[in-house]
Amino acid sequence: EVYSFNSVLTSNNQWEQFSIDLSSVASQSISRFVLFLDQGVTNWDTYYLDNFHLSSTPLNIKDVKSSNNLVVFPQPAINEISIESSILSTNNSVLYLFDLKGELILRNDLSKKSNDNRISLDISGLKSGFYLLKVQSNNQVEYQKIQVVK
Repeated sequence: EVYSFNSVLTSNNQWEQFSIDLSSVASQSISRFVLFLDQGVTNWDTYYLDNFHLSSTPLNIKDVKSSNNLVVFPQPAINEISIESSILSTNNSVLYLFDLKGELILRNDLSKKSNDNRISLDISGLKSGFYLLKVQSNNQVEYQKIQVVK
């Protein structure tokens, strides 16, 4: 499959960051990533590319499209959150919690839990801020933003 991404470079000799939404292929394995640059658009001859990161998890919380099927409360949270979703009770479901840098804070294998659509998660050790909750089961992935206040 081919996914096109169009962006305009604002100036030469400056680092610029681009994010490409790959959530539509999150359940697929990416075996090859090819980048084409249209040099007809600019007059620059050299491009330096650095820090490629392919992930099914958005790198920026503003890029997250929260799922209506994943309910997290209370929001904002202090010490504990309740999480409701139909995929929590499916086999092989895994819960991930990321900070704003995209670093994994918590991974919890839920396949050994009961067939309940609701779980509680202790977040008392987290600092104030925003986090990204990801619940994945087989080919389903759901995201929800979480705000923690202390």
